[in-house]
This record gives sequence, C-alpha cells and structure tokens, in this order.
Amino acid sequence: LVRTVLVPGFNTSDDELRALRDFLAGLRALRSELRVQILRLHHAGAPKYAALGLPEPLADVPPPSNDMQAAFERLLAAEGIVVAPH
Repeated sequence: LVRTVLVPGFNTSDDELRALRDFLAGLRALRSELRVQILRLHHAGAPKYAALGLPEPLADVPPPSNDMQAAFERLLAAEGIVVAPH
C-alpha cells in the first residue's frame, strides 16, 4: 500500500501527476499487487499549530478539489493501478 497526499500547487500539476503515475507503475512492475491511497490535504492540525503559537505551513493552500482527485484516480486506473479507499 502506497499512500500519497495531493497538495495543490506542490504536486498536482499535470507533469507532476504523470511523474507520480510513472513511478507507481514502476513499483507495480516489481510487485504482484500495488494499491494506492490518495490522501487529500486538510487543515485538521490547525488548532495544534495555534496552541503551540506556530504558523501552519500550508494554511493558505486549499484542499484539492474532487475533480482533481478523480482525474488522478483515472490516470492511475489507466495504468492498472488500484486506488484503495481511505
């Protein structure tokens, strides 16, 4: 099981998603079974940062859209990579 996080503006450009797909396809070639969990950026830790008096590093980054995640899932599925629920 490989877990990857989608962070808009950091790893969600078309080139980055294709590169990640290619990397995962390479792993799949080495294993008989490969499942991928796509995790979405969230801000659930914001209260902890605030309690510690620290700035949240990704506070201004919005979570990825449902369409963005679905497009990435389709890209992986086209390579036969199984997307596992989370």
